[in-house]
Amino acid sequence: MFDFVCIGDATRDLFLFLNEKPVFNGGKIPVKDIAWSLGGNAGNISVGLTRLGIQTALVTVFGDDDRGAWIKRELLKNNVNLEFSLIKNQQSNLSVVVAARGERTIFSYHGSELAEIKNLPQAKWYYLTSGNFPVPEGKIAFNPGLRDREKDLSIAKKAEVLILNKEEQEKLGVFGPKITVVTDGKNGAAVYEADQKILAKPALDVPVLETTGAGDAFTSGFLAAMFYEKDLETALDWGLKNSASVIQKIGAIEGLLNYERLSS
Repeated sequence: MFDFVCIGDATRDLFLFLNEKPVFNGGKIPVKDIAWSLGGNAGNISVGLTRLGIQTALVTVFGDDDRGAWIKRELLKNNVNLEFSLIKNQQSNLSVVVAARGERTIFSYHGSELAEIKNLPQAKWYYLTSGNFPVPEGKIAFNPGLRDREKDLSIAKKAEVLILNKEEQEKLGVFGPKITVVTDGKNGAAVYEADQKILAKPALDVPVLETTGAGDAFTSGFLAAMFYEKDLETALDWGLKNSASVIQKIGAIEGLLNYERLSS
């Protein structure tokens, strides 16, 4: 039995760093620098949890292309178990992140579909994002991707932990029956029991290089604290600390902390 099973997308992120905010008018736009990183919500969470000493499997679908092979190698390099993931004849996921003067625009291509996933391994916890896959029985942490509102609402009502950013919470219009966390960028995050706010903290004041994966880093830190049966204030602190580390690096996984650094 795994500690955590994450179900959802993994992707390859291409970062394009520009001197000026782009104007898309058909002309040529100079690029100052480029970088690659592993991405995708479930992929990022699985790496974050694994780095914190939690035995984690990712259940996803890879395309049978070079991009899919690269994503798979990066996950295995980070000790994520992939034995329940599938490879299908399709294109793999890709995101292009265009960053300029502290702002970013993300072009996202989802080539891998999760509908082929039928059987899930046993786990103490499951982390889910939106998708067409069976919903497991057990402890569920859920971050809806707002692709299917009816299904999102159904899963949210079963979740032990519901994690939303402010925009997702406003669009979904729901709090979970137990613990809900609402993140709000540089304003930090708040914890609710049912619909009652019980705790809130601002984000840590650190230099920001690039913000992709900040929310996923928060989630893996918060969920790790829940897994290790820490109190909610510690869980909030771990989430904010992990997120602050990631935004000082390029990409979603480079700055993820290990257990010793996060808990110190």
